Amino acid sequence: MTRSQIGDGLRYFVDGMAVAGDGWSKPGNIVDVTAADGTVTQYQAKDVIIATGSVPVALPFLLFDGELVLSNVGALLIPEVPKHQVVIGGGVIGVELGSVWRRLGAKVTVVELAPTILPGNDEDIVKEADKIFCKRGLELRPGTKVTGGYRDGAHVFVDVEQHGKTETLDADYVLVSVGRKPWLNGIDATARGIATGKRGEIVVDTKMRTTVPHIYAIGDAVGGKLLAHKAEEEGVIAAEVIAGHHVDMDYKSMPSVVYT
Repeated sequence: MTRSQIGDGLRYFVDGMAVAGDGWSKPGNIVDVTAADGTVTQYQAKDVIIATGSVPVALPFLLFDGELVLSNVGALLIPEVPKHQVVIGGGVIGVELGSVWRRLGAKVTVVELAPTILPGNDEDIVKEADKIFCKRGLELRPGTKVTGGYRDGAHVFVDVEQHGKTETLDADYVLVSVGRKPWLNGIDATARGIATGKRGEIVVDTKMRTTVPHIYAIGDAVGGKLLAHKAEEEGVIAAEVIAGHHVDMDYKSMPSVVYT
């Protein structure tokens, strides 16, 4: 059985062979892969698994610049300890990276729109985490809305509002961590007849099948919890179904962790 997997937009797997390049999915389960030298090679498979992942959500008034306004990737590449790092978004990524830079000596202010940090997590864990973060010196501002922001030279200014009061925070680095969205690179879902949800995620059933026969999707591209082990298990289910086994994905027990 021939299988091809659309990965991160850079690497494809055809019959177990890795193919590097940018790809485009076409009708008939054909994938055109453009190599670095511009050469286009066409592959066709009986079954295709879409696993294009996700990208960080940007704020329209404070776009990522890779220098001072950063995504989670950029926040790992800062060449110095920030004097003041503002983290927009107190979810998992925000508090994980914010706590790293706080331990290295930076002043860190975490701004979160929800009433608490780590929204959606167990209430007792959130309360304990809040106490630990405050004890370590993180400035947590739950229930705070970011209303604007801009970069001016070596500084980034972030406008916030809480309980009707407005303030502008002055930072040398800003981590924007307000969520992620599916990245359907090389996939024109509408043209292909692949159904998508409200957030742009690919709609699949419990066997990881899309609305188009022989096209499957897994991982961040299908939404839900954006966890690597969840994506891995979905990949196992898709492969098992392709192999002819009767299995279904079950999300009832899914471990997760916050590194701080």
